[in-house]
Amino acid sequence: MNFARTTLAAFAALGMAFGAASLTGTSVSTPAAAQTAQTAPEPGQAPNVDEETLRSFAVATLEIQEISQTYQPQMEAAESQEQQQEIAQAANDEMVAAVEAVPGIDVDSYNAIAEAAQADPEMMQQINTFIAEASEQ
Repeated sequence: MNFARTTLAAFAALGMAFGAASLTGTSVSTPAAAQTAQTAPEPGQAPNVDEETLRSFAVATLEIQEISQTYQPQMEAAESQEQQQEIAQAANDEMVAAVEAVPGIDVDSYNAIAEAAQADPEMMQQINTFIAEASEQ
């Protein structure tokens, strides 16, 4: 599902409050992606997300941030657009795998929360608190 990875990459590009790098995405297809797409809230509506899921989001965000920091120097050192795209693809694949490896969250849920947090300062603050807690562990 191209949308899932593209949105993950868009979130990474935005950097939100987490400092992720600018990366591009390709397709991903998971059963959870199809299910989440059917139950996703209407655009502009915040999803109903419990604390445990937000904590999982925070852990995944830290993983994405680490991956981003690893690949950013490679992106900057790339000698061509093609090289940048290859590096970005590898980074994005690793980011998707990292999100999927965190219990309690999948790529589509991650993307929905990232989008909702951009429009919901309270949710963003809660996420930032959970990120701070997770980074201390």
